[in-house]
Amino acid sequence: AIFLTVVLTALAISLLLPKQYTAEASIAIDTGRLDPVSNIQMSGQQNVSYYLATQIDILTSHETARKVVELLKLDQFSEAKEQFAEEGKGKGDIRDWLADSLLKNLDVKPSRESNVINLTYTSPDPAFSSTLANTFIEAYKDVIIQIRSSSAQQNSIFFQQQLKAVQAKLEQAQIRLS
Repeated sequence: AIFLTVVLTALAISLLLPKQYTAEASIAIDTGRLDPVSNIQMSGQQNVSYYLATQIDILTSHETARKVVELLKLDQFSEAKEQFAEEGKGKGDIRDWLADSLLKNLDVKPSRESNVINLTYTSPDPAFSSTLANTFIEAYKDVIIQIRSSSAQQNSIFFQQQLKAVQAKLEQAQIRLS
């Protein structure tokens, strides 16, 4: 009787709960990084684990989720605006609210013994789950490119300043020499 009660209860709960669909996407992370100053390959297992953890943090960041909202233009849907008005009470930015909402159903884990990161997204709609999983990967790539390009721009500005200083010293040395 107890077994039958447990089985019937489990069956009733599974029929009453809404169906959830989980989509999975994976991305391989290149950990063979070069030191920007010496151009020598950085190695060491500790560096790789920190690097993967950093990439997971970027993948699950608010910035990446906001990029997903922008790529899919989720803030333009009337359903999203209505939900934001009800739940968010119209305070703040709808894109930030949507980004936070998306992160709740996102799960990111590194693969064992490899440099692959697995991302899963769960929602009641299978197409939406799949689209979001793939768009999170796309947004992650965009954020990484943005981080690297801003870093390169900062390096360029620094080296241009250094070059101007060295050129000024060279001109002064030429004047003294002549």
